[in-house]
Amino acid sequence: LWPMELYLDRLCHRATTRICSLPMTNPVAKIAKSITRRVKKQPSPLHILMDKYDASWENTETITPAIRRPSKDNKFKVVIPVSRKESKEMEEKDDADIKIASDGSGYEGGIGAAAVLWRSGKEGMAKLKLHLGDENTQTVFAAEGAGALLGWHLLSKEREMQGKKISFYIDSQALVKALTTGKTKSGQWVVEFFVRKINQWITTHKPERLTIIWITAHSGVE
Repeated sequence: LWPMELYLDRLCHRATTRICSLPMTNPVAKIAKSITRRVKKQPSPLHILMDKYDASWENTETITPAIRRPSKDNKFKVVIPVSRKESKEMEEKDDADIKIASDGSGYEGGIGAAAVLWRSGKEGMAKLKLHLGDENTQTVFAAEGAGALLGWHLLSKEREMQGKKISFYIDSQALVKALTTGKTKSGQWVVEFFVRKINQWITTHKPERLTIIWITAHSGVE
């Protein structure tokens, strides 16, 4: 059995989490959302709970059930090589007209994302980068998803894509697998948004193929 003090603390923490994840259709959610600052004089029980667990309605992520079938409706193909060597060889032999590489990672307490796009037979490349925040409020998985969205943004600026071959390299196997499984997890909204945008883009621009390929790391890949 848990010590009584820890057991009560656990119940209070669970109740606070549930309050912060209520939908706006619930009257209590509107009250929780209105608590944006700490009250020192005559705080309500809800103020005390929010302050004790450093919780807030706005900073709580609600993970919704999967809203799409795993991979049946995806218009893109996903490839996961079995080794780093195979992934590099695949990239070297890739005859795609356009290649995109995205990445997300943490560095010195910060979390960021980046993406590059380069065209076959042309010099130079398009680049985008984004600083998401610190490691206390962001995750590397969310950064990987943000990097993929940056890559999609670069792709959306391209013109005359009908019949083109496109390869999209991502170094996060967790993200690549999430594109086809549809399972609920933290950062799911990034995955769902990316899948929806990529499928819409393919429908509109009609490339010959768009393949999302896992590569163990972008270092050493030219």
